[in-house]
Amino acid sequence: DIELPSTYIPSTSSTLYGKSWHFYFAYDNDTFSNLATSNYNILVYDNPWQDWVVKKATDNGKIVFGYISCGSSEKGRSDYNELKEFNEKSYSGYPNEKWLDLDRWKEYIHVMYMRIDNIKALGYTGFYCDNSEPYLEEVGTIKANIEYITSIANYAHSKGLLFGIN
Repeated sequence: DIELPSTYIPSTSSTLYGKSWHFYFAYDNDTFSNLATSNYNILVYDNPWQDWVVKKATDNGKIVFGYISCGSSEKGRSDYNELKEFNEKSYSGYPNEKWLDLDRWKEYIHVMYMRIDNIKALGYTGFYCDNSEPYLEEVGTIKANIEYITSIANYAHSKGLLFGIN
């Protein structure tokens, strides 16, 4: 067992198709570094600035997913200014985050592609696409949602990355 620090954010562990996985959403490099040598096969890590931790995990045969919010923009993210003109609706519970206007996805898809390119450059095996159903928030149509997520998935696969969705 891994001793988790007090700053640890609760996450999910499970078994899927015979592989153990650990869904980890925190910025604690030491804990993730320990997970990199654990019995878990699949790890999700939301700290794209620490490529050495990702390398440690992949060197130990782990599948490491990064995190990308595909349906929202958030103050504090490096690409916020490029996305803010597409902000459509407040994100309940997150005052610094906005849902993107899904019907205009072709105008900002290049920003998502840059996020994916960054994930690839940092050595991740793939990424987890969060906020992937913005049509449920009434910021676009289901048709636009399907086209948008399909475009993201196709781009990821063209880069040799795995793609996960919630």
